[in-house]
Amino acid sequence: MKYLALDTETGGFEGTSLLTAYFSVQDENFNELDNLLLEMKPEDGKYIVTAEALRINGIDLKLHDQRAVTYKEAGTKLFNFLMGNSIMGAEKLIPVGHNVQFDIQKIIEFLISKGSWQKFVSYRTMDTGVVARACIQAGLIPPSVSGSLGSIAEHFGIDTTQAHTADHDVFMTMAVLEKMLELMANGRR
Repeated sequence: MKYLALDTETGGFEGTSLLTAYFSVQDENFNELDNLLLEMKPEDGKYIVTAEALRINGIDLKLHDQRAVTYKEAGTKLFNFLMGNSIMGAEKLIPVGHNVQFDIQKIIEFLISKGSWQKFVSYRTMDTGVVARACIQAGLIPPSVSGSLGSIAEHFGIDTTQAHTADHDVFMTMAVLEKMLELMANGRR
């Protein structure tokens, strides 16, 4: 079994540009086997972003544009990455993320087809937002924790100083997942 931890950063609200995505293939013990960071731009170079999103994500659009590849190029890189890490679809990767369906939707909207995604990635997901809500409900995490990735990470003492970057959010997601699974196994705070 392999996990595909992932996160995306967009230009803000619905309909904005996909800017970055990070993918980390991990084994059943959460050891990273491979990773892929994509910095992307629209084919026509016309970004749809909000200043607030760029501030939160810490993205300088001018520098980003210099490093970014087009969505088409990024899609090809992602396809090859998924194909290789899933052994051409024989071993489907289990997606892990915080509110992971949002990220999956963005990937399918901008990078690869739903059919290609489903060839390599399982429809069964591990969503740390859902796991956190269950832990709060079960009394394993105090109700004062909001359920946001940052609040859960802070609760467990995990570094949040680089939050809202795709790669660091994947790191935080996997760290909080490990802590929550440990809580569930031990049945205490």
